[in-house]
Amino acid sequence: MRIPRVLGGGLAAVVLSAAWLVAGPGIGAAGASCVGPQLQVAPTVAAPGQSVTVAGLYFGDDCNDTGGPGPVLGQPLQDIELWMRVGDEDKLVALVDASRTYDFAIQVPVPPSLGTGAGAVTARVDGRPVTTFGPAALVVEGEPIREDDPPVVDADDLAAPDGIASLPSAWPWLAVGAVGGVVATLAGVALVRRRRAWF
Repeated sequence: MRIPRVLGGGLAAVVLSAAWLVAGPGIGAAGASCVGPQLQVAPTVAAPGQSVTVAGLYFGDDCNDTGGPGPVLGQPLQDIELWMRVGDEDKLVALVDASRTYDFAIQVPVPPSLGTGAGAVTARVDGRPVTTFGPAALVVEGEPIREDDPPVVDADDLAAPDGIASLPSAWPWLAVGAVGGVVATLAGVALVRRRRAWF
């Protein structure tokens, strides 16, 4: 079984998690609808040969949003192909499996043979795109930092370090936000009551 891994992309993964917390809805058994697979890339501007972190969230194979049996998103997707495109050139850069929490984060180099210009990263399973909001934008510019295309990154060949299995889930951030909201509300009520007592 492939083990997704963050390779030097810890800070990027945290930033991407925060972005999803703001822009992407949560998932859960009580959710009214499923959340489709989404991709993010950091940095979004890179030189040929430079490595970028590609992170995915909500990569499940089903949509059980009507209260049926099984997890809301079914089983985590396997054998996800990550492709980079610049102009008419398209290259397979990585193979990865989603973790049990439907996410992954992996660092991959930009193939120099793609050239420079506006590009994108897509995720495919069995040859078909699977992301809900389309590809993640990537601009390739600058002088190449290597001449040859690196080999495809296969997560089967990666050994995940202890404590790092995938992109951090958004749920801890949601919990912190909820607790913070409750504390702020209670503090506001107490302040209003105190002001009334003063008058």
